Amino acid sequence: MLVAGKMFESKKVPSLETLNQLAGYQYTPDAILAMEGNILHTLSWKLRVVTPLFFWGYFASIGVCPDEDSIHGLQLTPASAAQYSRALRKVSHTILAEICLLSMAFLDCMPSMTASAALLVARNKLGITPDWAPRFQVRIGYSRSDVAVSAAKLSLLFDEKFPSGSPSLTTPPSVESVSWSTSATQ
Repeated sequence: MLVAGKMFESKKVPSLETLNQLAGYQYTPDAILAMEGNILHTLSWKLRVVTPLFFWGYFASIGVCPDEDSIHGLQLTPASAAQYSRALRKVSHTILAEICLLSMAFLDCMPSMTASAALLVARNKLGITPDWAPRFQVRIGYSRSDVAVSAAKLSLLFDEKFPSGSPSLTTPPSVESVSWSTSATQ
């Protein structure tokens, strides 16, 4: 109880006396402290649960690059890249929050793999090409083929959850008015 109190009580950690009272005075304060030490030692002081959302912020921050990415064959300008970056963050977060974290299908996947698959699916759904840029393999550590199986599973679940698409998947209105660069990338 002491470990849980310290982890989840943001305002006031319960005192040893309070915890002892809640336990019906079955333990001494020294026994509670000893149990806390045993738990922390057993867990090697690793108390944080790493979920796909832990990786999501970083992965989404490298998700759109005007020098490497295009939409419908047109190179992004810095302004349109910023708008697509916001859309990518929204879609990939929706994928993680509404599909991955609620689905048993991703329990066997590494959290970083799940976050990578969400990035790949979001880029696909937004029409950003290439869907897996070379910078991802360098900075994230996974190749497209590494992510493909998880992304395919995730894409199917996405299509089931959002059969007519999601409002998040439309081109951001302000992007339509942004002038596109004349050079196209493949």
